[in-house]
Amino acid sequence: MTDSTYAYINPHQSFGMSDYKPSNVKSFRKRQRGGLIRGTIIGLIFRWIFCVLILGIVIAIGIIATIVLYVKPPNLAFLGVEEPNNGSTVSAINNALSINFDLQIQVDNPNTFDITFNELYAQLFWGATNISIGYGRVENIDIRSENTTNFRYPFHIVYKASYDPNRQVLGGLLDSCGLTDPNSKPPIDIQYDLDIDVKALSVNIKQTISNSMSVTCPGFSESMLQDAVGDTISVDVLVDELTRNQR
Repeated sequence: MTDSTYAYINPHQSFGMSDYKPSNVKSFRKRQRGGLIRGTIIGLIFRWIFCVLILGIVIAIGIIATIVLYVKPPNLAFLGVEEPNNGSTVSAINNALSINFDLQIQVDNPNTFDITFNELYAQLFWGATNISIGYGRVENIDIRSENTTNFRYPFHIVYKASYDPNRQVLGGLLDSCGLTDPNSKPPIDIQYDLDIDVKALSVNIKQTISNSMSVTCPGFSESMLQDAVGDTISVDVLVDELTRNQR
């Protein structure tokens, strides 16, 4: 009578033990040897391309993480406003009044490597309003490592009557430029959005800074302003109205 403890005559075969014979293990190792180089040439090429891409992504992430964690942003300081080196301070062209300034900027780079401002682009707004009154732009400014660099940043206040239907900006310019009261010239308050595009360690970083500044009007005549605004507005009448309101 057969012992009921075993359901099979050869229990080793029932549990697949024959697969683990030395000859079979040797055959398995032979089949698996050189996993990356087995198969067709096309498959081999795609496998190596995939590995290179993964390695490149890991390196790129490491570089970006290093820049984000360890790169210190440069410190920007505004030293004052000066008349432009090139061109006139005030001009009236194509029904627009253009007031041109050069802003003195100082940049302190605390990092141990050079950085480059690819572009600094500013949009100017009148006071706390959303009325656009000009722009500024400069490109390709190199800042040495652990050093301070000064440069001029040209910006332009451009007045167009079509952008100022309520004459809010025009009235403010007349006040700030002393056309309503020569003894009182309040500064021109400007809000700006400065878009910074800087390159550090071959990586471009973009940032936007919003701030404000005040500049002194360089002065211009009523006739120049009248040429800028055209026939839609009488500057003489507006000056009289503002003068009466201030009394």
